[in-house]
Amino acid sequence: MIICHTPNNYANNPYLQAYGLRKYGVKSYLLMPSYINPTTEKIWYGYKQMGNPYNIPIIYYHDTPSFLRQLASLGNEGLDIVHLYGGGKFWHAAYSKLLGAKIIRQFFGSDIRSIKKRREIAFNLFPEDGIVLSQVELANRLTWRGALNRMIQLAVAVDPVFYEIPKIGGSDDEKIVFLPTRNDDFKKTSLAFDAWNRLRELDKDVKLYAVAWGDNYPRLKETHANDPRVVWMPLLNRKEYLEMMRRSWIVWGQFGGAGHGGTELEAMAARRPIFTNLNPASMKLYWNPPLIQAENPEELAQKTKQLLDNDEERKYITEKAFQWVQEVHGPFEIAAKLYKFYQRILEA
Repeated sequence: MIICHTPNNYANNPYLQAYGLRKYGVKSYLLMPSYINPTTEKIWYGYKQMGNPYNIPIIYYHDTPSFLRQLASLGNEGLDIVHLYGGGKFWHAAYSKLLGAKIIRQFFGSDIRSIKKRREIAFNLFPEDGIVLSQVELANRLTWRGALNRMIQLAVAVDPVFYEIPKIGGSDDEKIVFLPTRNDDFKKTSLAFDAWNRLRELDKDVKLYAVAWGDNYPRLKETHANDPRVVWMPLLNRKEYLEMMRRSWIVWGQFGGAGHGGTELEAMAARRPIFTNLNPASMKLYWNPPLIQAENPEELAQKTKQLLDNDEERKYITEKAFQWVQEVHGPFEIAAKLYKFYQRILEA
């Protein structure tokens, strides 16, 4: 079986799907835009930069004609399925059909919420053979012809490298709360900084490490310019991000209620307590994950202080989360379901 994955940015999920599918003898390629180079030290995608640790074959294109040429070269090898992320572009689907390949469209929250009527028309012209959804509540967005009958729900994968981070603990030298999330209104990290103002009063030793990115970063930096316990870091590469996870006592995620994020999953895989505020409807697919929800700054500050002071409670929460991530979000567990879906599509 030969699969072409076509992410529209260097997201972790397509890469880890390709890695997990190896177990089933699937030959996977990533066909990616050339402005995303995972082998560079630092890229625009920031702290989620993956590199190519599992040596997945990656092919680059820089415009639609070069995409079509690269796809045609894979077609000569006997391409079976083109797995489009974010729905894929019109010509991507059209040419895949011309090559005789089956089409899978995979949607995440922001992808499918932004679909306009003209895209639905394109989906009807070149209908997919299968749809993968990452969140349960997105199913009501599948309004084009026959879409619901071709759909499965699939959790996102977590890189097993996070399992290797040492168990409960963190830095011996500093008591660190790590906020790697992008600072903007969508992620609502302003709630985290409001909580920080309270937490620094409750605990005189704790420090906040945040990443200097997002539209609200300049304002937040200016507001906390005189606070020596707020540490701003540049965008982190994969190695640096893993090191910060290792040093952290607690991780703060996103507070915009937009759905399950990669940071939350990675923190749980790394055995780090993760605080967030996510929409419960978005998490049904994730089997009620053991996240710590915080709806306002005072609640976030108080709950964080409670865990900073209680090693046993931190250990209980993090071990429960670690086991859950392994069972639900391991790349081989995800690949097993995806492989069965591919087989079903090819046999239809």
